[in-house]
Amino acid sequence: MSYKGKKCQKPIPYTELLDENRSLKNEVQSMRARLEEADDFKRAIIEGDLDAIVFPKPEGKFDLYLGWRRSRIPHLSGDDE
Repeated sequence: MSYKGKKCQKPIPYTELLDENRSLKNEVQSMRARLEEADDFKRAIIEGDLDAIVFPKPEGKFDLYLGWRRSRIPHLSGDDE
């Protein structure tokens, strides 16, 4: 690879490269865990192992999906008395 015509760049310190490498490895590990969780969720949907899905909405409301039918439940939190 030729570097002709390119300005000289300041070398990156080894410790900075190590830190960046660790950071990228942690990010990859986190993304792999998220992908595995998403794959498990997808498998549960496809195989019918999922009974319900609850999506939080503003003002303490939730959208509840039971057996692929959508129902709205106004309050599903434990702080209502």
